[in-house]
Amino acid sequence: MTGSRKKKAKSQKKGNVCLVTSSFPRWPDDEVSGFVLDLAVDLMAEGWRVDVLAPHCKGAARKEEMRGVSVIRFRYLWPEALETLAYGEGGAIHALRRRPWNILKLPFFLIAQMIALYRLVRRREIDVINSHWLLPQGLTAGIVAGLTGIPHVATAHGGDVLGLQSGIFAAAKRMALARARVVTVNSNVTEAAVWSLTRDRLPILRIPLGASQTPVPRPARLVELRDRYTPAGGPLLLFVGRLIPEKGCSDLLAAVSVIARTHPDMRLLIAGDGPEKAALEARTLVLNVERQVVFLGWLPRDELADIYHAADIFVAAPTRVVGGAVEAFGLVFVEAALAGLPTVSTHSGGIGDVVVDGETGFLVGEGAYGDLAAAVVYLLENPDRSAQMGGAARERAEAHFTRGRAAKAFSDLFAEVRKKS
Repeated sequence: MTGSRKKKAKSQKKGNVCLVTSSFPRWPDDEVSGFVLDLAVDLMAEGWRVDVLAPHCKGAARKEEMRGVSVIRFRYLWPEALETLAYGEGGAIHALRRRPWNILKLPFFLIAQMIALYRLVRRREIDVINSHWLLPQGLTAGIVAGLTGIPHVATAHGGDVLGLQSGIFAAAKRMALARARVVTVNSNVTEAAVWSLTRDRLPILRIPLGASQTPVPRPARLVELRDRYTPAGGPLLLFVGRLIPEKGCSDLLAAVSVIARTHPDMRLLIAGDGPEKAALEARTLVLNVERQVVFLGWLPRDELADIYHAADIFVAAPTRVVGGAVEAFGLVFVEAALAGLPTVSTHSGGIGDVVVDGETGFLVGEGAYGDLAAAVVYLLENPDRSAQMGGAARERAEAHFTRGRAAKAFSDLFAEVRKKS
């Protein structure tokens, strides 16, 4: 048997699963929202054939293979310039909050997604449908599952159950959950929110998506990065994420202004982009910390991995905002831990599932930027304690939050659900 035929045989060993999502890389070098693609790749390694159904957007291919995964993108509006609901700065929920008229696009999105999913599962003989986010994917996948008899596993990521709490959205979430065999969640906070909707009417499994442990860069690369970003040899702090109000970067900058009083040579790297970027850049001028803060924008995965290893402390300050949701989990906290970084953040949402206060980092109250600054200063002035916390963070992440562990858990679940169907 040739290598390609062996690969095909392995990929079809356990069955066929369709992942339906509204957040997915738009093109091969798009590093935004890559965790569903990572799961698809890992499921293939577990022996599943995987198809991904995602919404189309301008510039994206209708059909393609991405890292060996079959990707189909459905059209829902014409011209394609109008297809802005699923992607962009902050995702669909943020798009609805910033421009409420986007809700007019929802019916077209829902109908197009449902039709595309029905056609795909029939054509590809899908054994299990796995929807990512209860709205709208959980709803449309549940309807298709009801029409076809294919088992549906709903995956809630947090923002879908913690945000959009009005009556019509809550009712839609209950409808989505009612048509699922099982729902998976990423944290205790997401689990509690799902339970409040289902009241034990279906099984809830906690399977947090994992991250990859990346190799430590060669010493010369680490020296290069630190010389580039901390030329005076000061400490290097790192934040990774979307620049939206929920991430609390405004509080983070206020904390930097406090830290800089005793550590003026420190630098904060902000890796990410979003609608708050201009306001945050202006805030650095108001706080007189423009020298201490570097906005990197979105970075390729390999480059970001190197920066994780070059940094001293991972920092974040998620907070609740009106109309928004708490931080449900946050893969960036896992990525930081796998790189051996202690974390200083707020005790918001499900962050405590990853960061153990006093053991792998410090968690402070939301909006308490003074406490956040004090925790960072403590670690900077106690390097042995910082290294101990970073090592503990790595050990915990390796034991609980790797991609391989998540893929195995999903694979076992899909196999069980398929067997019982």
